[in-house]
Amino acid sequence: MNDEHVHSIDAIDPNDRVDLTDWDIGRNFAREAFEPYKASMSALLEKKVKAFVSPSEHRDGYMGKLRVVKPGYGLITREQAEGLSNISLRSIPPAATSVKLIATDGDRACQDLPLLQVAASKQYSPIMLSHYFSGLKELNPLKAFVGFYNVLEYYFEEAPRIMGTSVSTELPQLKCVIDLISTATDVGTFFSKLPAPVSHAIMADLPTSSGLIIARVTHSPDMRHELARWLYEIRCAVIHSKKTRRGVPTPSFEPYSQSSNVIRYAIPVIQWLAVRCIEKDHELVNPVSAPALVTGA
Repeated sequence: MNDEHVHSIDAIDPNDRVDLTDWDIGRNFAREAFEPYKASMSALLEKKVKAFVSPSEHRDGYMGKLRVVKPGYGLITREQAEGLSNISLRSIPPAATSVKLIATDGDRACQDLPLLQVAASKQYSPIMLSHYFSGLKELNPLKAFVGFYNVLEYYFEEAPRIMGTSVSTELPQLKCVIDLISTATDVGTFFSKLPAPVSHAIMADLPTSSGLIIARVTHSPDMRHELARWLYEIRCAVIHSKKTRRGVPTPSFEPYSQSSNVIRYAIPVIQWLAVRCIEKDHELVNPVSAPALVTGA
């Protein structure tokens, strides 16, 4: 109706009763089709069968009626689900324990949803959290690795200053960050608790898309600098696509290739370090913080 170039829209099927003057015609057709579907699914919730189960050593016997579909917590209707997008957190009282849903005809639909109260005792660096969550949400292991690595990179100049040393290249900077946020015992304990597949991958040479390998992490009483070397070499293979460096072939990972999936074994390690870096930043910058209450549905 608001496009002067559209002269007319008419139904082909004479039985169609959908409003064609509304721009969202597809939604209107879907809404008409959804009503009988909703009625059928509502009826399914009332379906029962007669069951006779003899007892065994693993379970009791049973004779009676059983529901075909039995919801766990409960159900919300499509209208209630769509209505959740209109809920404003500002309208929820701080002491509320639930949020009211819109009224519905369904007997089994929930009338409200419980609220989870989260007590926040620390306020972390928004920039570091942005990098952290960019790694956390990524399904692509290469991009996830970069997100977590950027958290550590944020401290590349701060860490040497705090540690009382002067370095100007990336690998020594990364070593300083790992030294600042962890001890040899921390790293050893973390490695001892890793799942077997991750531990085996770290202690084995890591193949890359270019056919070259990234050397394994060598076990020692203090693996921090060896860990920094390993992560730095992975970083270079992820970031750079150079076929050669000074005429010598280099390890590299091709995005979305099968070979790049090995990066997922490095994710738990660099994610753990990213968390420690964020915590260390809070300890250094914001040693005392007042608890705050955050409400969420």
